[in-house]
This record gives sequence, C-alpha cells and structure tokens, in this order.
Amino acid sequence: MVILFLAVVIIALYFAIKLLAPEIHKPTLSMAAAIVPPADNTILKTERLEMMVEEKNKSIEHLQEECKVLQAQAQDFDKIKTILEEEIQHLKEQNRLKEIS
Repeated sequence: MVILFLAVVIIALYFAIKLLAPEIHKPTLSMAAAIVPPADNTILKTERLEMMVEEKNKSIEHLQEECKVLQAQAQDFDKIKTILEEEIQHLKEQNRLKEIS
C-alpha cells in the first residue's frame, strides 16, 4: 500500500512538472536563445517546483520511517504468533496424552 502511494506521488510529481513547466523540457533553437536569461515566470515556476519536490521528499522520508516502524511491528507480531502457536500445539499434545492415559 505504501509502495502504491509512493508510485502515485511520483506520477503526480511527473505530471505536475510537465504541466507547470513545459518550457523546461523544450530544447533551445539557437545559441542566442541559450544566452538570454530565463524569464521571471520561469524562475517562479522553477522555485515552486523545487518547493514541491522538497515537500514530497519530506513526505517520502516520513513514509519510509513509518514503513520501517510497521515492518518492525509485523516482525514482533510474527514472533508472538509463533510463540502462541507453539504453546497451543504443546497444550494439544498434553491433552491428547491425558485422554490416552
């Protein structure tokens, strides 16, 4: 579920970048165009995208930490489950021995 969420976040970032800054991906036509400084609008879009990426990175780090905690809890749950299953099996064996004798 966490992996699905991360995939959705990555896809959303891809489309946000593609929609908000399409001119970033267009190649320049000449060397003169490359020398001209970017417009203020492009700078604002770039800054906005950088802020969005930073926020998404923080949320991804937070999700990774949550995932580690959930994995540790799952391991603890599995240990307890194994102990209880062994105890149940042991008690069943004791009951069978009592019934036989």
